[in-house]
Amino acid sequence: MDAQEKGKNKMNLSGKSLLTVVTKLILLVILPVGLILAYGKTTKSLSTTLKPKSCRDSAAISVENKKLTYYSLYRDEPITLEVSGPKRLRVITRLDFDSPVSAERTYTIKVFMDDDQEGLAFKKSAKPSLLSTFVDVEGRTPGKIRNIYLDIPEGRHTLVFSLETNKLDWAVRLRFLVEKQSPQALLERKAKQWNFIAPKEYKDKVALYVENNKRDYFRFSKGLPLQVNAQGPAALKLLTRLEFNDMMGQASDYKISVFEDDNFKSEHFFQVKRATKVVYSEDKGLQTGIKGVFLLEVPHGEHNYRLELAEPRDASILCRPFIKISSKEMGKKEEGENE
Repeated sequence: MDAQEKGKNKMNLSGKSLLTVVTKLILLVILPVGLILAYGKTTKSLSTTLKPKSCRDSAAISVENKKLTYYSLYRDEPITLEVSGPKRLRVITRLDFDSPVSAERTYTIKVFMDDDQEGLAFKKSAKPSLLSTFVDVEGRTPGKIRNIYLDIPEGRHTLVFSLETNKLDWAVRLRFLVEKQSPQALLERKAKQWNFIAPKEYKDKVALYVENNKRDYFRFSKGLPLQVNAQGPAALKLLTRLEFNDMMGQASDYKISVFEDDNFKSEHFFQVKRATKVVYSEDKGLQTGIKGVFLLEVPHGEHNYRLELAEPRDASILCRPFIKISSKEMGKKEEGENE
């Protein structure tokens, strides 16, 4: 190869290298813009903000020059939120601080769903945020974000958020976001949730109103058991309620015996108080207790489960059965599982 040909090849290689460099520079400029636009569009469609049904006040917090509304939670003034499921709820929490250099603090928020009187407790620790400021609250600094995630089951539900503290001047600011999901994602999430299953045999069907939401329960008593058929592998969740009459006190206990395919499986004992937020549709002379819940693992195949009232002999129980296809989470308490 002569010197002239080598020079041409060198020029061609240099031209290709220059073109490659220019192309990479163009891509470096264009791609981030596209990614930012796509990311911004995706983020905008991921969630929507919910406004609570009741709270004392709200506060605006500035985050990187963007003003966001938070709702104020105080010790003696809970926040009530209404939400329809199934969906995933993200609760953004920020504790108030006296100054940006305050020490780390720990706070606990309890969440009650519908007539649940026990609630779920979420303990959080946070320091003051260095990137956020209050717009209209003087002398206070918002804390760093601490999240609470709740899986909301099907139907309309009422959530009550309370601040568990002995500090009267403490406040936690909350912001509620609901994730938007595709129909396929909703179906996948529903498959992992507890789904209502009607019993095969029972004494009576009873309509209850739980926080103004109608729920069908099924009555059984001594000698008149409740039976449920289930296909495994799966898990059953039995929500039970003792029926209180005028002769009973404010609290009582009951025991349920469970038989799987006519073979004794387990016993479940509960001590319960009267429920204050549950009313009958028709039976005005009765009052239910707070719910007693137990789980049953269903092995492979079709099985029959019979619930018999063991004690007290003269009482009656209401039951609302649920089934979950997968039994991997047996024994674990799940967030948002309350009815």
